[in-house]
Amino acid sequence: MSIFENSWVTRLDVAQNAGADNLAHTSQGTVRARHLLVAGGAMLGPLVPSLANKLMDIGTYVAATEPLGEERARALITNKEVIAVDQRSHDNHPLEHLPTGFEQVRVWVASGKAGERYLAVFNLDDKPLSLQATWQQLGLASGKHAARELWSGHRLQSSGRLPIRLPAHGCVLYSVE
Repeated sequence: MSIFENSWVTRLDVAQNAGADNLAHTSQGTVRARHLLVAGGAMLGPLVPSLANKLMDIGTYVAATEPLGEERARALITNKEVIAVDQRSHDNHPLEHLPTGFEQVRVWVASGKAGERYLAVFNLDDKPLSLQATWQQLGLASGKHAARELWSGHRLQSSGRLPIRLPAHGCVLYSVE
């Protein structure tokens, strides 16, 4: 048995018949294998479509909070709009280049099936933050946009900039119009 580590697979051709080889395509060539072990994060969906609706994008951060209480915890994990973003969005990816001041911030963008756009902002710092950026700096089309924060339902008026206020290790998830 051979293990090919650090080999970025760009396409998988999974064998449809027992005994046939699977093909794992990389930028360096193709690997034939009777058996495949696919290990990775939630971004495997496009590579393995049969897993796409079984994966949830979750950061690999460990966070400890004060006890939420059952009602608050249940409200967070059963939010239908957030689950819909997880299950039905595509083109999910982090922004690589963020504006000055965003050193302790991570931003993810995604698209919905009907053309809607989603924006998630994560504060990695141990202290609260207050920033603002244009929509274009956050990976979306330039111009004015309205948004709704999906955890709280809070609506933001149409504006050319997004004000971001997050507690230490906080996050927001917007549906952007």
